[in-house]
Amino acid sequence: MKKIFLMISLVSLPFLASAQFGIKAGTNLGVAQVEDRDVDWDNDGVTLGLHAGAFLRMNLGKLYLQPEAYYTFAKAQLRNDDIDAEQLAVDFHRLDVPVLLGYRITDNFRINAGPFASVNVRANASGADRDWSNEVDDYYNRTQFGWQAGIGFDLWRFTLDTRYETTVGNLRNFDFQNATWDTYLPDEQKQRQVVVSLGYKFGKLR
Repeated sequence: MKKIFLMISLVSLPFLASAQFGIKAGTNLGVAQVEDRDVDWDNDGVTLGLHAGAFLRMNLGKLYLQPEAYYTFAKAQLRNDDIDAEQLAVDFHRLDVPVLLGYRITDNFRINAGPFASVNVRANASGADRDWSNEVDDYYNRTQFGWQAGIGFDLWRFTLDTRYETTVGNLRNFDFQNATWDTYLPDEQKQRQVVVSLGYKFGKLR
């Protein structure tokens, strides 16, 4: 995945001459996909999140390259009926950096897809009448990788994007020597969500 980011950076050089800078904000809607060797975990409803940041759109004809950076806050409720801690509320604070390659089908409608890196800034959790924030903050991987794909609409300087996002691999660090946490948290946790954002572009309109 790191090699893919490097290759995209090199490919982006011809796009810089027609770059547009913009800001964006939006919401994340998803479902926590979890699996455990010993006990059954379920997502308790929809995973909700908010994000805000900036993007750079580099145009080359109908093609464009769009790196982004935005801060994401996401909240999930995991439920388990087999152990004493019936619910675990987890909050994630992340820095997400997607790099998307897009194609303009019309002047207003486009499609895009590409990889993203997600850096865990902080994770908090509470359940079973205690605060698990310190343990969870150390327990989750610092950097995750994944893919985004979706559609976008442009009207004057405004830009609206809807994307499907999925992570590659497990969100957690594996620590099989830690028996308590291996039985408390699910072994496999992956991110599946829809990301919707509204942005505003500065600079020359194309």
